[in-house]
Amino acid sequence: MDWNGLELQTELADLYNDDRPATLLKISKFIRKAEIEIAKAHTWPNLRVKGQKILTAGAEEVTLYIDPPSAPAVALAADGSLEAGIVYSVLVTFYETDGLIPVESKKGTVSTSLTTTSINKKIQLTGIPVSTDPLVTKRRIYLKKGSGKYKLERTIDDNITTTVTISDDTTSEIQPPENHNVQKLDGKPFIENEWQLKSMSPQQLRLEFEDSYEENQGTPEYYAALSYDKLLVYPTSSGSKTLSFYYFKRPRGIYPDAESIPEIQPELSEVLEAFVEWKSFQFKDRSGRIAARNYYDYALTEAISKYGKADKNSNTIRDVTGSNFE
Repeated sequence: MDWNGLELQTELADLYNDDRPATLLKISKFIRKAEIEIAKAHTWPNLRVKGQKILTAGAEEVTLYIDPPSAPAVALAADGSLEAGIVYSVLVTFYETDGLIPVESKKGTVSTSLTTTSINKKIQLTGIPVSTDPLVTKRRIYLKKGSGKYKLERTIDDNITTTVTISDDTTSEIQPPENHNVQKLDGKPFIENEWQLKSMSPQQLRLEFEDSYEENQGTPEYYAALSYDKLLVYPTSSGSKTLSFYYFKRPRGIYPDAESIPEIQPELSEVLEAFVEWKSFQFKDRSGRIAARNYYDYALTEAISKYGKADKNSNTIRDVTGSNFE
């Protein structure tokens, strides 16, 4: 079996001998949820990636995730292959591809809607946002047709191009991420090529530097975690410094498409299958759902012991008893 969303959906549907569209849709949702739950259950080494942010002069709060882009401008033009009488809109995401696994921003702001007044139209995009994040190398365009979902239309292979043309409907099933990409900070952030920041609580940071916090600028030396993906820094940056950090990535989601590659490692396929089986039993209220749940917990525990190399700066995010399942 190829390790992609389409093959996973097909194989799991075959196991249940049921390939009806409604079943395939439900299995796809279970697969997507499985990847997220497995990723949350442990600090898997392959989901540990490096992030970077360019610090803005005077800004005290730093978001660690990739800031989602604004909307491009859109207009209809002739000489395309779009259908008549359909409402279309687009959105953009920023895409990092320098690491072992890609990192994508949350979906950006939706464009103005366009209605095709006749056949053979195309959509011209201008003002496609360019990211200031140092690791962003590409952008992705997603197209929505009528009442459907936003689906991947193309990947722009640079962080420079600001105009493209959409002439055809997309056949992809890949949808944009709904959430930010940072799941958990790992270790202390650092100023690239300079030093590691020292940790304080937000209260300590404010108390220690209350007389100088507002006006003092330079190269940050201290940080306080405001949340899992937002920091307070002191002193605020006086210039364009690069803040680097390691974090555990939130998977972007698996869709029934050959180009949709799971971000958990293939060795966890048995755990993923066990989760889908449990959720299927639970959904249909079938006997055996408790045994299926227990097997999932067992498979997950075994996988953590085999493939979840411990990291001294990291802790398991959720215990494997499943107490935090919905």
